[in-house]
Amino acid sequence: MITIANIHNINVNDKHVLVYVGRKTSLPKISNIHDFSSFIHDFSSLGNPFYMSSETDRDNVCISYDLWFKSNPLIYNALQNLLSLYIETFKANKILVLLCFCTPKRCHAETIKQWLDEVSKLKDYLNDTTS
Repeated sequence: MITIANIHNINVNDKHVLVYVGRKTSLPKISNIHDFSSFIHDFSSLGNPFYMSSETDRDNVCISYDLWFKSNPLIYNALQNLLSLYIETFKANKILVLLCFCTPKRCHAETIKQWLDEVSKLKDYLNDTTS
């Protein structure tokens, strides 16, 4: 299972695998994260490079991220690593939690979650057809 959580309101338990997908410059500034910062997997390379100047930019920034995400070969290694982490998490019967600052508002982490969901469905389909 994959979920998205706001980094300011995290309720962590031993079933959660935390994955930070915000901007690299933001993680060290978070005060409430230090208690479990050693448990956070840093995927800030998947952070949204597009900035909002106001809340009215949110949709455009998320659309731009979606296009960037689907066409950027520079994030391929991070995606491979994230998929491996997701598979490990799934096998351990745990929940992958994508951490960002936006949720419950629209967020770039939704694009990442959608990609993981689609890839895992394809992997399941391929396993079913080859069994």
